[in-house]
Amino acid sequence: MIKPVRAAVTAVLAAPLLAIAFAMPANAAAGDVNLTADVQGNDVWVTISNDSAGIVGCEWRAWDDDIEQFQASVRYFALPGESWTSAPLPDGDYKISWWCADFPNADEWWGTGDIEMQADTADPTPVTAPIPVDTGIFGSLGSSETGSLGSS
Repeated sequence: MIKPVRAAVTAVLAAPLLAIAFAMPANAAAGDVNLTADVQGNDVWVTISNDSAGIVGCEWRAWDDDIEQFQASVRYFALPGESWTSAPLPDGDYKISWWCADFPNADEWWGTGDIEMQADTADPTPVTAPIPVDTGIFGSLGSSETGSLGSS
């Protein structure tokens, strides 16, 4: 008689834990985690803004025209707030694709959706390395040496 009672009590106490363990993942707010990119010379600096409740694991990639070949790939953990990483890129036009997921459960996802299909909350970010120099309407006036205006 004691064994059936123990089994019933165990089942009643275990039911809420099982419900939590198999619950559907929480819906991530699209604005909780975002990526911005800034190019300095041939270095692309990526900022992950993490407004979620905890640590997220992230990866970003810089793609050129050939989606099969990426030029940079960086994985790291981002604490709440802002986190920065950088990678060098050859001259060219790129798009930055990314994903982040809450750590350690990966219940919530953010990103562009083209690397990790679960993360489809943003569009890829276009960048050009290096940023072209605007020479204005006059173009180059020669060397920057003292006394030089168009001379070599």
